[in-house]
Amino acid sequence: MDIKSLSEAVSVAPQVNPADVPAIASLGFRSLICNRPDGEGEDQPAAAEVAAAARAAGMDFAFVPAIPGALTGADAIRPGACPSQK
Repeated sequence: MDIKSLSEAVSVAPQVNPADVPAIASLGFRSLICNRPDGEGEDQPAAAEVAAAARAAGMDFAFVPAIPGALTGADAIRPGACPSQK
């Protein structure tokens, strides 16, 4: 998994699969935010599958699909949106 740090609090990665979640949690991450819309690609897991894996690993999960060409300010995650950020 190619995880890139943007700041001390935010990192980004390509599509996370449920099988990736335990390794991500073991690195100390507390939250996953999924921006990929469900159904975008046949080979992509549904957000609910990743959410279940995240919760099983003790992580918070937020699903905020970002649809190219249709993003608005309402699509942005605000600080504190995930419980582990509070």
